[in-house]
Amino acid sequence: MNTSFLLSLSILLFLSLSILLFLSLSILLFLSLSILLFLSLSILLFLSLSILLFLSLSILLFLSFSLSVGLALPHSLNLNLFNSILPFLSNSILPYGMLKMLEGTIVNVPERNSRKLRGETIQVDTTNILFIASGAFNGLDRIVNRRKNEKYLGFGAQSSSQGRRAATASDMKNQSESENTVADNEERDALTRQSEARDLIEFGMIPEFVGRFPIVVPFHSLNEDMLVQILTQPRNALVPQYMALFNMDNVELVVKDDALRAIAQLALEKKTGARGLRAIMESILLEPMFEVPCSDVTAVLINEAVVRNVEEPAYVRKDVNLSEEMEDYNGYEAEELTVRNP
Repeated sequence: MNTSFLLSLSILLFLSLSILLFLSLSILLFLSLSILLFLSLSILLFLSLSILLFLSLSILLFLSFSLSVGLALPHSLNLNLFNSILPFLSNSILPYGMLKMLEGTIVNVPERNSRKLRGETIQVDTTNILFIASGAFNGLDRIVNRRKNEKYLGFGAQSSSQGRRAATASDMKNQSESENTVADNEERDALTRQSEARDLIEFGMIPEFVGRFPIVVPFHSLNEDMLVQILTQPRNALVPQYMALFNMDNVELVVKDDALRAIAQLALEKKTGARGLRAIMESILLEPMFEVPCSDVTAVLINEAVVRNVEEPAYVRKDVNLSEEMEDYNGYEAEELTVRNP
């Protein structure tokens, strides 16, 4: 079914481009002032449409042939490429190709690390496989909000959450950007919890694909506490990574709790999520990473003021008493550190 669908799409594309070419040439024929102008424009249009037709048919035929014989696609030709270059294929054709696999069938899976065009394949029975699909679904909350507001007309219409907050803009002037972001996340979570299958279909997914996932579980947006835990607790977390990096130069990196909170608040304000934590850490520790090697620095101290670009990172050096340095550093106490001069 996948191959026939792709071939039908190829034929439809060919006919559409042919009709477009015929109409374009006809218009040029009536609008051209001279034979030479008509010929030049016709040749240019013909070449451009021919190249477009050739590329479109090549891609569609290659995909249909790959799906029919179970070839191993190159590693660079993945779903991200489909989403960026071929959105129609990723949103329409690929879900249709996954329907049978979700129901339970035998599929040919390319062998791991196989880079050959005709690499070895392994047959996998998907009958007893539990499939879990996940995604960001950015904008789904707006679809839910629009669906809920369509139930009301005239004076009985409910204003959207954004409209309600806009009406109280004067009360929000005293709030920080992080507090506004928290309010946005709470409203987005409240709308996402009310999402239904029809919202996913309006989002762009095909009904057959949505119907094969009977349970939809919305996740909460990351809050400040979660981001702090991501910074410190998981295996290979960011803060321990940077501590190990500084430790290679026999330097202790000290990050206070208020600094961790400030980093999490910046990530919330920038709306970059957990992936944006590394960029924030890099910007904070960029200068210390250049200052520390081949120097007399024994400790680098980071607090909230450093994260907010109010102060520069504090350095503890060999010839400086650590207790005296800590007393002058925004309320740090000497017993909070375990740094020892070599």
